[in-house]
Amino acid sequence: MNRKMIFRFPHFPMSFPRVACRLIAIFVLFLSEALYANAQSAQYLLMPTDAISSAIGGISVGIRPDAYSVFNNTASLVFTENKISAGASFVNWQPDGIGSKLYSLGINGKLNKRMGLGIGVRYMSYSSFNIYDGNGNIGGSMSPKEFDINLGYAVKITDYLSGSLTLRYISSDPNVTEEADIKKASAFAVDLELMFSKNCWNFGIAYGNLGSKLNYGYINYNLPSAVKAGGSYILPLGKSKFIPAVEIDYITGKNSCIGGGLGVEFKIVDIIAIRAGYHLADKEKTIPNYASTGLGINFGGIALDVSYWVANSDSPLNNTMCFSLGYKF
Repeated sequence: MNRKMIFRFPHFPMSFPRVACRLIAIFVLFLSEALYANAQSAQYLLMPTDAISSAIGGISVGIRPDAYSVFNNTASLVFTENKISAGASFVNWQPDGIGSKLYSLGINGKLNKRMGLGIGVRYMSYSSFNIYDGNGNIGGSMSPKEFDINLGYAVKITDYLSGSLTLRYISSDPNVTEEADIKKASAFAVDLELMFSKNCWNFGIAYGNLGSKLNYGYINYNLPSAVKAGGSYILPLGKSKFIPAVEIDYITGKNSCIGGGLGVEFKIVDIIAIRAGYHLADKEKTIPNYASTGLGINFGGIALDVSYWVANSDSPLNNTMCFSLGYKF
């Protein structure tokens, strides 16, 4: 069944500006995922983009590089053993709730032994939201769409430490069907990142989404900025590997909070990967707690990965899934 989110507004006198109703709708929409309550938009920027990160509790900044590093930690690109990595990912976000879809494409490569470049695009499509007035009449609908374009550059500072700068352009379109003074909004942001990698140890830190605000015509919305720090350790087990990982996240802003994740990955002769994790956070301010699991198959440079989330029975995160397909050489 096609689920629709319906909002009903109180009856306002005729003198009340119609645009106010639309602005209320915008406000409710971008808080509907229960991520923040501090006038922030483009919340999808904090979502796990790929099936590997998604399967290990959302951990991203302290893991080895892959095709999606430009979304996670661009600084890791210089430590890859591959010349080029590319991947496409699909997230079926909150299928039992708002039912949004996130599509991602990432490509990265090493320019030389000390420099790397990453490019990525994400597109978020939300379900349709009907807007009702106080008399129960449909006053219009909203089908919001957002996307961002990313360009990241990484360089080795020493043999074991790298730094990176990622530039990001963000576009947000409320896509209101009824004519109103609500505009498309855009913003620019940067990520600042560091990565330490030596032998089996990997540590990363990133300050993401530092930039301008999204302005829809009457209200400015902050971008969801966060500081993340995490690490992982690769434990060899013959031809296989056991990789535990941990991350701590600090979400900035008026309603700041601390979260994080724990995850493990077991690679069997670099062909089959079994993953599991747990994400912890303040459910009133960011993505609620969830457990995650996933599988991956890598053969001939082609990798197929999938992740699945389990949360409380009343959580909209239940049954969230992610699929990623990539190639590297």
